[in-house]
Amino acid sequence: SGFAAGYPPFFPDSSSFAAVARRGPFTGRFWFDEGPVGFPLLFWAVGRSVRYLLLVQIVLHVAAFGAVVAVALRTLRSRLAQVVVVAFTVAIAVQPRFALWTTHVLSESLAISTGVAAIAAWWWFATTPTRRRAVAALAVSLAFVLGRDSNAIVFAVSGIPVLAVAGWRWRRTDPAVGRTLLAGAL
Repeated sequence: SGFAAGYPPFFPDSSSFAAVARRGPFTGRFWFDEGPVGFPLLFWAVGRSVRYLLLVQIVLHVAAFGAVVAVALRTLRSRLAQVVVVAFTVAIAVQPRFALWTTHVLSESLAISTGVAAIAAWWWFATTPTRRRAVAALAVSLAFVLGRDSNAIVFAVSGIPVLAVAGWRWRRTDPAVGRTLLAGAL
């Protein structure tokens, strides 16, 4: 079982994440070592305990998908649309292809959870754009970017241009939101 003492890392990346987390964020090598900084930072924050890391990963997974369900229930007017979105969201959340990553010491779990949380945050922002919601969505997006190296490329290619255009267009209707989105693009 993954929660037994001495949980063996199954992949080479697990050992490198553990090594970086062991250095801690107060060393320069932590920030400029191989791989992303988000996952080793989370691993370090839970005291490098595999058991706590896996529990946090499970909580983040449930919370992220729960956030999508909550936003769907609050924003969709049609009861049928709510049922369909909730059913699909739950089906994806429990699908082993995604859920089983939470039982490994790898950045994939954090990437999935922060990616889903970012979808929920940006959906919530889109329903009623405010500066506060923009900041929250940007913070979740930053967690997504820091969670896995490949996420930075995805965000650079898709997120930054969208933020720049949206910020530029919003500058007239709501300058605070526009400035926040433009700052997020930088």
